Amino acid sequence: MPQIYETMIRKSTFLFLSLCFGLQLFAQLPSQRGYYTDEEEEKEKKSFNQHHGFSGFLGIGGSGLAGPGGEQNLNFGSFFKIGLTAGVAYSSPFTNQFDFRAELLYMQKGAAEAPVEDAAASAATSQARIALNCIEIPLGVRYHMYLGSDANTFSNHISADLMLSGGYIFREAYRDRNTDGYSATNSFNSLYLGGIFGVNYHLNERAILTFRWSNSITPVQSLTTPTGTATAFEQVFGTGFRNQTLGVQFEYNF
Repeated sequence: MPQIYETMIRKSTFLFLSLCFGLQLFAQLPSQRGYYTDEEEEKEKKSFNQHHGFSGFLGIGGSGLAGPGGEQNLNFGSFFKIGLTAGVAYSSPFTNQFDFRAELLYMQKGAAEAPVEDAAASAATSQARIALNCIEIPLGVRYHMYLGSDANTFSNHISADLMLSGGYIFREAYRDRNTDGYSATNSFNSLYLGGIFGVNYHLNERAILTFRWSNSITPVQSLTTPTGTATAFEQVFGTGFRNQTLGVQFEYNF
């Protein structure tokens, strides 16, 4: 065979083998195998699913009554009534940052007089402590704010809750300062509407530490005020004493 043909065959073989080797390397690149895309999609799917499902929580909070002035408001206006909060929640994400959230809560609310008794407040009422046992059903959203550069990391980030809550007071009682005994009372409204705002720190994929503030929108105890003294808000939702709660709770995702 002439040398020129042998040279052409060797060059052609070398080029063909080089092309095959190059294509094999190119095929092994992560981006061409879909590695990055598949991995990110799987990671996002995993994070998305971690927002979905049931959780339970247990906490403690202080509550009080706030209203349109007067000695009773002075006496019970701070967060001195300590009570427990327990419940379950269901979360369902509709984006990677927003969850729809529904809860069922048992809450011990009420009010307690200030540690240092005010003379006018003491003269106004013999009630030293008001106990309200409540069931609430909050509905709202949870917004996730990721701290790291990885927007799909479910742990080590914070979130915020904003919810409306329907409440039912199934037990109410007060402790008399003079007799130190508890007596049942029917002076509170059985049904009320409330609002909840919470900030959560996600310790890991399952454990969440929550700081929460809630306030009744409609009064838990109605009160008639003099004509012309009610605010625009009170004219819409009613005048009277509203219950405020500030607490901390631990949530665990199942």
